[in-house]
Amino acid sequence: MKKFFLTLIALFAGLNLVLAQFADPAVTGANFVPNQVNTGQTSQLTVSFANTGSTTIPLASIELTISTAYSYYTSNGITAPTGAGAALFNWTYIGVVGVSDIWQGSNKVPIAAFDGGNIVLTVTGNVASTGFETTNINVQPIGNFSQFNDSQNNNNLQPQLKVNQSCPTAPVLLASTKSNVCPAITANLTSLQPAAVIGQTYEWHTVASNPNAGTVVAMPSIVLAGTYYLYSKSVCYSPASQAVTVTINVCTTPDLTISVGQPTPNPIASQQSNIPVTVTNIGTASTNGLITVVAQIPTGTTFGTFSVLNNGWSCLTSGTTATCTSSTPLASAGISIFNVPFIPTSIQVGSPLIIPAAIVTGGGELPVSIDNNTSTPVITANVAGADLLPNFTFSGTSYTLGAIKSVIININEIGGISTNGTSVEVFIPFSSGFTYSFNPIQTTATVLLTETVNNQNWTLVTKPTGLLLSSTNIVLSNGRSRIAITVTANTAGAEANITANITPSGGGETNAYNNAATLAQSIQK
Repeated sequence: MKKFFLTLIALFAGLNLVLAQFADPAVTGANFVPNQVNTGQTSQLTVSFANTGSTTIPLASIELTISTAYSYYTSNGITAPTGAGAALFNWTYIGVVGVSDIWQGSNKVPIAAFDGGNIVLTVTGNVASTGFETTNINVQPIGNFSQFNDSQNNNNLQPQLKVNQSCPTAPVLLASTKSNVCPAITANLTSLQPAAVIGQTYEWHTVASNPNAGTVVAMPSIVLAGTYYLYSKSVCYSPASQAVTVTINVCTTPDLTISVGQPTPNPIASQQSNIPVTVTNIGTASTNGLITVVAQIPTGTTFGTFSVLNNGWSCLTSGTTATCTSSTPLASAGISIFNVPFIPTSIQVGSPLIIPAAIVTGGGELPVSIDNNTSTPVITANVAGADLLPNFTFSGTSYTLGAIKSVIININEIGGISTNGTSVEVFIPFSSGFTYSFNPIQTTATVLLTETVNNQNWTLVTKPTGLLLSSTNIVLSNGRSRIAITVTANTAGAEANITANITPSGGGETNAYNNAATLAQSIQK
């Protein structure tokens, strides 16, 4: 019996020794303050994060996701989480308006044992809820899995927030008068409305109190002369806004408007996109004289090559500003479209760009008509980059002692966009029982057949824990670069993985979630 207990003690001691050498990411507490808000009010979510293991969490090895109850409350989708814990992560907003509200972060630095801190996210109540609605918080390893003993019972938290509804206040209008914009013979009341509040709707009425279905304005964007009032409605009507007096003017002059569209194609690092600029004459008379447009490209980008014709528009550039002119008359209801080309940089990959407002002047337009001569700024889709995926070409994974085999690591571009010439890094950790080597002048490798490889394009730095290979050679759209390594079986009975990890963002890549591949291998006893 004594021998039996001594054996148990030895087993538990051994187990603790094993567990002691692993990292364990954990979320140890989360709460909303306050935990009840009205629509339009904010609450602060605080999440406590820590490495509760006794060894360091490697760089880019864990992922922390915060997914709010988007139907009731959301973050603004722009301001990333803050706090000492949040500073350990690179954050990406992957939410989709009306579908989800999700912040996701991967650790941008190694996280020492017992290190961590608070992660803070501000949310706004949008729609009243019947009860407390749940936010899901999850942390999990996404790489270097052998470094973790991940305890599942500290990986998820579900703090809750309740959103209450209150009667809205009277809307504050942008102006108390409105007239038609030529050539229209009606006025648009909706342009006087303040920014909408989620969970409330606006209604225009013809009375200053006690609105009902009989006093509602059915089509406020096309009204005739008269007096109108705006109400905000949720569970009840707000008080009326100030009165709006609408007058209808007779149109006899040119009236220019301008709009800026989404660039074509969507922005791609180091490639040209074209911003469409549309000038429209909504007046009743043709333009006369020079029309001038001042347009801007996004900050940090450069101008591309302008079209020679460009629909009759000539452009001069300075910094990020293009001044474009046309002397071609624009008839009533006429439209003229031209392009302003720009080129994003690799630094902007993964981020949206803001195309500032453009301004149109001239053409014989009278000062009374220039209230609509500025476009709305445009936010583009994220600047696109390559998508790299590693996999292996190999003859077999079972070795005899002393056997030597070639294994090819394929760096595949699967996103349809070439890398941008910045460095791509691949790290291959050493495996117990095997030796890896790399020949920088090798051009072919025999696996099942003789295969062409690109070792000459890669530079090796041997680290204490593995091979770090880097290359600035461009991987073409839907192409690949191939790295041959030599694997030698040294220890009978050994089992280990060959792992290829592509460092995120190398080559202008935007998708880092498929950057690792493993190949199990063993040596016969």
